[in-house]
Amino acid sequence: MYAQVFPKPFVVAVHRSCAAEQAFAQGGATGAISGTVLDPTGAVVANADVRMINQDTGTVTRATKTDASGTFTATLLPVATYTVT
Repeated sequence: MYAQVFPKPFVVAVHRSCAAEQAFAQGGATGAISGTVLDPTGAVVANADVRMINQDTGTVTRATKTDASGTFTATLLPVATYTVT
């Protein structure tokens, strides 16, 4: 998994909780990405836009926003390599 940061003033700290699990009821393996968005001073950024982009297809697989503590979680992602922006 690669994390790229756009726009430049933000940093995304990604925690790999991608223990891909076999989700038989949903038809395949899935994973999750979670992290914290920080500004250049290290302060958390609430309500920041976060996108998970599938590197193979170039499409946004999931878009979310950070909560008040600057954290985000995207669950049930299809197994793939993602860029987080």
